[in-house]
Amino acid sequence: MPKIIVMYLKNKKILFLTLVLYIVSCTKHYHVESTNFTHSSFVKEPSNQKTDQNIAPYKHHIDSATNSVIAIAENAITKDGDNCALGNFCCDAMLFGANKVFGKTSNYLVILNKGGLRINLPKGEIKVKTIFELMPFENEMVQVEIKGSSLLKIAGVLAEKHHPFAGFNIIEVKSKLYDVTINNVPIDTSQYYPILTSDYLLNGGDGFLIFNKAKSVKKSTLKIRDVFIDYCKSFSANNSTIKPYTDGRLQLQK
Repeated sequence: MPKIIVMYLKNKKILFLTLVLYIVSCTKHYHVESTNFTHSSFVKEPSNQKTDQNIAPYKHHIDSATNSVIAIAENAITKDGDNCALGNFCCDAMLFGANKVFGKTSNYLVILNKGGLRINLPKGEIKVKTIFELMPFENEMVQVEIKGSSLLKIAGVLAEKHHPFAGFNIIEVKSKLYDVTINNVPIDTSQYYPILTSDYLLNGGDGFLIFNKAKSVKKSTLKIRDVFIDYCKSFSANNSTIKPYTDGRLQLQK
């Protein structure tokens, strides 16, 4: 290649790089000094008559379903106390649902988490929407089998956090030392026990990692909320009312 062309190409590259550096040096740099946000509330927006007319039939159907009374409680069913009436009620509902889904047996144990029960149930009318407020999550009922030794480990967590449970008793004999029995018989550490719980706890929710050691798992695809609703309806079907109660299944040292 002739020397003059090489020199021309080199000069062209130098010219190009010079232009790039000039452009970059002249580019303005910005930084954020303040930010302002606004939002428009749908609630404050004027309603649209045509939209309201289209929604009305569906709203009426939903309101009719959620406002229907499915049971009457003689007193408020609350989370108060170590062994709470609300926890007992929900555990009884789980037993009711399990007998329909997994088959009837008297050997089921139940473990739920207290934080998953979002409200107390009122005295008087209990509506479908009340149960949705109690259990707003899409948790499903499952049955798992865990070893007695694992159940003993869970017992301490249940006692300390006052989680709902059923089918066995926990008595604190010393500080954080618990005696766990079923019908006054000590838990057999080598035996497997069927536990009714939620898929949330099965997957380690609320610290229940012990369920990872389950021997077997049976899923129901049945929402726990629907279990509660069906249980409430069973009272109305039998012309009876819900009587909140507590018992001695959990006894802690004071």
